[in-house]
Amino acid sequence: MESIKEVQIGSQIWMAENLNVLELSNGDVIKEAQSDLDWAECDANGVPAWCYYDNDPTKGKLYNWFAVTDSKNIAPQGWHIADTWEWDILENYLIDNGYSWDGSTLHDGIAKSMSSTTGWSQGSAAGAPGNDQSSNNRSGFNAFPNGNREGNNFGNVGMIATFWTTRSGQPTNARNVQITVGHPSIFSNRHYRQNGYPIRFIRDASTASVNAVSYTHLTLPTICSV
Repeated sequence: MESIKEVQIGSQIWMAENLNVLELSNGDVIKEAQSDLDWAECDANGVPAWCYYDNDPTKGKLYNWFAVTDSKNIAPQGWHIADTWEWDILENYLIDNGYSWDGSTLHDGIAKSMSSTTGWSQGSAAGAPGNDQSSNNRSGFNAFPNGNREGNNFGNVGMIATFWTTRSGQPTNARNVQITVGHPSIFSNRHYRQNGYPIRFIRDASTASVNAVSYTHLTLPTICSV
């Protein structure tokens, strides 16, 4: 299996790229939903599924809500999909350590520091990922704007990086975290569970199994060392 990068940010260790697996941790194959009907049937029957954005294999994988919540787990031992409070820890660490675009520790301006240096649509808003992309990604988190699937519609490539969390909302909704091309802050939102988004893992212990996935460790710049 291809190597997947990780990055330490404060006391947390995150994946530094989006998940790209075909199986749950027990070896069960995650269904590839190649058609609108496949995607809808998986949603209706609680089946873990993934698809390529617009069914284009050159784009990243988008997973459904049931891939996030299946009891057989998509994450290998020692890892998990982050809850919203773990994203809050990440956000607060970056703010407190000067990773806002203007160096301020008084507000959330960390979207650039979390975003990839390529792939975003061009923009002019100060501190936003689309403005001067070469200065993005000081944190090493490397959020890439893969876009998303909303029901049977694909959209927002180059515009949005959205990540599932494990936090359920109302009966038809779940929480996710979002970085947008034109805004310096990150957001927590509720979206419908039938949507498809990328997944990131966070380590849940000082050591983690690499039986399911091989990890290459990255280190942060001195400003963000523990």
